[in-house]
Amino acid sequence: MAGEAAPGAVAAEYGERYPDASVIPMREYVQQTMSYATDALRGAAVLSAVFGPGVALLNTSLFLRLVLSRDRGKTGLLSAVGFSSGEIVGQVRLKVLVAAAAGTAMGVVFAGTAGESLVGLLVASAGLGIGELAFIPDPLIAYGVYPLALMGAGLLGALLLTAPLRRADKSAWLGR
Repeated sequence: MAGEAAPGAVAAEYGERYPDASVIPMREYVQQTMSYATDALRGAAVLSAVFGPGVALLNTSLFLRLVLSRDRGKTGLLSAVGFSSGEIVGQVRLKVLVAAAAGTAMGVVFAGTAGESLVGLLVASAGLGIGELAFIPDPLIAYGVYPLALMGAGLLGALLLTAPLRRADKSAWLGR
């Protein structure tokens, strides 16, 4: 056979030559035998892409609510010293954005360096018949869209929780 021949043509020729044998191109064979695993991994990737920003929003909101209630006295003091509500809210939002960006950057670096090895080890130990797993990420999504979605979710949580601070009576927080 020629080295440049299409796999389907080679399989068809071998199928004619050896009618008693079942001849299937390798890509089709792998797709048929491993479709359960690849479909499961694809489904897990889609679920994580959908629920990841939601979990980031929930975590950011819960943590920020805890921090805001803990720091009410400091916020009241800043207001008493002369900081405007806009400056206080802006400071909180900037802190959340910096934390979300740092966490997202660390996650992207971890996923890019150790993520493939870790997931490959887990899949291989699960007994699914996959000895080695290689990620083939879309760079635009993996290093652009998804990190921006995670940071956007964190910022959305900050926007939702800091909006009431503009109308709040910060002088009442000084006693805490």
